[in-house]
Amino acid sequence: MNLMENDKIVLKNNEETVYLKIIELVILALIFLVPLVFYPYCITVFLPAKELVVEFLTLIALMFWGLRIVSLKRFSFQSSPLNLPILSFMMIGIFSLIWSSSFFISLKGLLLFLSGPLLYFVVINNIKEEKQIYRFLNFLILLGGFFGIYGILQYNGIDFSFWIRNIGRQQVFGLFGNINYFAEYLIIPLPVAIASFFIFRNKLYKTFVFFSIITMGLSLIFTFTRGSYLALGGFHKCNVFAFSILAR
Repeated sequence: MNLMENDKIVLKNNEETVYLKIIELVILALIFLVPLVFYPYCITVFLPAKELVVEFLTLIALMFWGLRIVSLKRFSFQSSPLNLPILSFMMIGIFSLIWSSSFFISLKGLLLFLSGPLLYFVVINNIKEEKQIYRFLNFLILLGGFFGIYGILQYNGIDFSFWIRNIGRQQVFGLFGNINYFAEYLIIPLPVAIASFFIFRNKLYKTFVFFSIITMGLSLIFTFTRGSYLALGGFHKCNVFAFSILAR
């Protein structure tokens, strides 16, 4: 009898591991695909494809979180000081449909509005190991370095031919269609890379991070968006604090 119970426990643990791995892969796909995906033959080239990826992958992550709960027959909700503010934010957004001037347009955008908060709950309830967090951060730095190189190429006039037709002029916008959006994206991985460079000691890793910092930093400068320069300082302080906790 004990052997059967042990087999059931092992089976449940294996199932939980599978669901957690799938959720982790979905989140990695979000980090990777949202900045990269585009559809050059759409009038609004960049946003529709990115929004679709966010909504679709968030639903996939929610589905596997639900399957994990059903499979294990156990529901646990991670406590966090942010839970109540984020839930309140979601409820306000849902109730705002009542007084919306265009109910169906607002309803259409509701899924995108809820994607970020829902993804937050997926992450805090399924991503709990430090090695998972480091994988996300390293992936973010790698992708940021790629966009840094691409931004430098754009600044020097090296780009896809169809961007000229759709955008109308050469500028540093990555795959975001707008220099401000591109700068807003760069100020997320760049402080993470700077904090990683000073905290971690592996020389090979520091070389990789340093290269990413240089390319992202140059691309950010080439966007000539003063607001992003100011925001970079605030993001950097927050990331150094967070990394100092993880590095202990």
